[in-house]
Amino acid sequence: MWKISLSIIILYLSLIYACQLENANGETGESDNNYDILILSQEWPVTICKYWIYDLNRTGCHFPDQKNRWTIHGIWPAKFNAEYNFCNTSWEFDPEEIKSIEDDLLQAWTPTYDEPDPYAFWRHEWLKHGSCATDLESFNSQFKYFSKGIELNKKYPISDMLEAANLFPDDSKEYDPEVFVNAVKATTGKTAQAGCYKIEGVVYLQELRICFDKQLNMIDCRSPAVSDHCGSSVIFPADVVCQANTGTC
Repeated sequence: MWKISLSIIILYLSLIYACQLENANGETGESDNNYDILILSQEWPVTICKYWIYDLNRTGCHFPDQKNRWTIHGIWPAKFNAEYNFCNTSWEFDPEEIKSIEDDLLQAWTPTYDEPDPYAFWRHEWLKHGSCATDLESFNSQFKYFSKGIELNKKYPISDMLEAANLFPDDSKEYDPEVFVNAVKATTGKTAQAGCYKIEGVVYLQELRICFDKQLNMIDCRSPAVSDHCGSSVIFPADVVCQANTGTC
């Protein structure tokens, strides 16, 4: 009887400790910062707007002032074989912390979707990803996280890399998605990753990802370099309203 009671007590105390640990560490119970790499995802606003309008049936998009500028999707701490998100949901997003850089964010980390909450995109990226990298000096506050994004967007301009490889937006031209990965490698010396969206039966280039170690040294991204969603050919769209499958604009 005593052995059974002791086992129950030990189990009860273990459950209490586990719950306390989860509450202290946020929604996922992960604040150990046990991730492997950092991913800088930059996206093509034209494709993002197409997805917003044609796939989600919404209206209105925001674009950076500079034509052909790729904008940040996010900076993501990542594990090789597991999800690593929402590490500390108690660290809420505070718009006041980024007020001084908001104009720069609108250009480099543009919220393409025209949403009622102008901070929805940045709030999501902070809670899902930024809160997972706070062990690093460069990312240990919201101001630093978003400031670093602005810095990296300027340091690694995707449009310049693609133009150097003679890759330009064209609603009537199909590309092998590998050429975009190769264009980034020609400039950086490292293997990137390409992502795509399929919109109304047509596959469009959506984003290019560059990978770093925790010291922000660029490294090769893990294979596959091209997402399965891309297939063997993609459109690098020039215009939101042009429909590649019909040839109409």
